[in-house]
Amino acid sequence: ILDVPLAVGAIRAQAFYNWSARNTTTYSYVSGELVQGMPMERTELNRGAILEYRDIRIVPRNAFTLGMDWLGQGDNEESKDQFRILSAYLQDVITPHPRLRLTLGIRHYHNEMDAYESRVLTGIEDYQARKYVKKEDVPCPKGRVDYTPAPTWNLYAAVSREYRVPCI
Repeated sequence: ILDVPLAVGAIRAQAFYNWSARNTTTYSYVSGELVQGMPMERTELNRGAILEYRDIRIVPRNAFTLGMDWLGQGDNEESKDQFRILSAYLQDVITPHPRLRLTLGIRHYHNEMDAYESRVLTGIEDYQARKYVKKEDVPCPKGRVDYTPAPTWNLYAAVSREYRVPCI
């Protein structure tokens, strides 16, 4: 993690690379009946990066943050990632009074995921699945109000739309 003051804010950069395990199951039709296959454990490579310019103070009582994230997941280092997510975001923390803070923000996700159109679950005994790239663009706004009536008390209300990273 890199965290460096720069002009009116701070740059933060982070990268990660790790392996994880996930159980998957296959399905097929045998004599017209849907049969669950043996569970398999898959090892997947997760990698990504975060870059943000945060706490930008160019307007009194406001702190802006601009950032972007990238995430990829695949079976191994040589193969293309099975899914890729790129997001960009902007957030403003407004402090109109020492006891009141408003947070407004938006994040836009662009997701590309390798997918297969399978006919197995439709009852058609055609085992050829069509591979394609599923793409999604999702805007996610958020808002939050924090009120501090006393030094040891903080009340808040928040609303947001979030995007759940797909399971593949």
